[in-house]
Amino acid sequence: MANVRSALNVMGEFYDRERANPEWRDWFLLNDVAIPLAWLVWKGIATPTDESIIFIQETWDSFCLGIGIDTHAEFDTLEDMIDFLEIIDLEST
Repeated sequence: MANVRSALNVMGEFYDRERANPEWRDWFLLNDVAIPLAWLVWKGIATPTDESIIFIQETWDSFCLGIGIDTHAEFDTLEDMIDFLEIIDLEST
C-alpha cells in the first residue's frame, strides 16, 4: 500500500470529485468506513488511528484493483495517479 497518508489523500480527493458519480456509488457504499475517513483526513479534519489501518488497507486494495493498478502503487496526489493512468493507457495503445 502507499503510505497511509498518501492513500487517504488520494481516496479522499477521489471521493470529493466522484461522490455524485453513479458508477462509483455502490463502491462508496461498500467502503463506508474508510472513504469518509479518507475524505476527513484529506480535508484536515481527522487523523487515522492504528485501528483504522485495516479498513484503509482493504479499501486501498479494492480501489487499486478497481482502476487496474498495483496495490503497492504510491502516489502523492490524485493528479499523480491520473497522470500515471494516462501514461499506462498511452503505452498500451
